Amino acid sequence: TQKKVLKWVRAGYSMMFVPIAKNEVNGPPRFKAKLEMVKRSLKRLGHSPNQIKKILASPEPVSMDFPNSKGLADHMDVARKEVSNCVKNRAVRIWADLPHKITKGKPKPFVISPLNLAYRARDGKWRLIINMMYINLWQKYFPIHFEAIRDFVIMLERLTEEMGEPPVICVADARAGYFHVSVNEAFWKFMGFRFEGVEFVYTVLGFGNAQSVKIYSTVETSKHDAMR
Repeated sequence: TQKKVLKWVRAGYSMMFVPIAKNEVNGPPRFKAKLEMVKRSLKRLGHSPNQIKKILASPEPVSMDFPNSKGLADHMDVARKEVSNCVKNRAVRIWADLPHKITKGKPKPFVISPLNLAYRARDGKWRLIINMMYINLWQKYFPIHFEAIRDFVIMLERLTEEMGEPPVICVADARAGYFHVSVNEAFWKFMGFRFEGVEFVYTVLGFGNAQSVKIYSTVETSKHDAMR
């Protein structure tokens, strides 16, 4: 695992695509419902049933340009601030500013997904979200297994017995954790969005990417296993 994480640190994480038919069998929960939602989105873009069938039969995502979520228009000031912050910390880059080796001379990213905002009530913060439901249909599914509270309690009991006293517990939480994991530049073109007429791409794991949780938890587990 640590070798894999070091590779991601050096070159960025590379997305893994599989045919949609495979995810229909071994994919995440509610996959078929999400597939139907994407079909409706493609229909709204003007694609015929036969065209949609051909698109979804492709082994990898086909180039697509989706409009932003309607709700974004109600919070443009917030969205403008969040996009600006992402550009400043280089989690997001302007497509037109990228070198030719990345853009290949293309005027826009290969896939432009809908942009939206999510409000977190517990701290009153907004989070920029790129709705990658279309891309996620092809992304290889990785089941996620978090440590159970029961395992944590057992570990504490064992350490207390071995040390003769309760151990010191440290809790760590990275700010904007997903932004600490880079994506390989060859895959930036799949994570595009448009805001106020400008095309952008994510260069890090974004909120909305189906593989973000698994990849980030793998990085965190590797880090904390070494400290343990």
